Amino acid sequence: MPPLQKIQLRQSEKRQKLNALLELDELTEEQRGQRDTLTTELQDLEPELRAAIVGPARLPSSALPDTRRAWTRRRGSGRNCARSTP
Repeated sequence: MPPLQKIQLRQSEKRQKLNALLELDELTEEQRGQRDTLTTELQDLEPELRAAIVGPARLPSSALPDTRRAWTRRRGSGRNCARSTP
């Protein structure tokens, strides 16, 4: 499973748990703690999600795994790769 999908799945699971807690009329101290933890975890996932959406094409080649770095050198950076037609 690609990293983007893994993050989206984690987000979905956390939102589901958070929504279940938000449906309750009153929360115990433990449930409030779970709510706060889930909220923080969801906030922490946002930058990960954005990074996964942008993907490795925006990372410097030194940060890429060797196979990706070699492929990038062969294929170009991926930016402005459209060929102009005469």
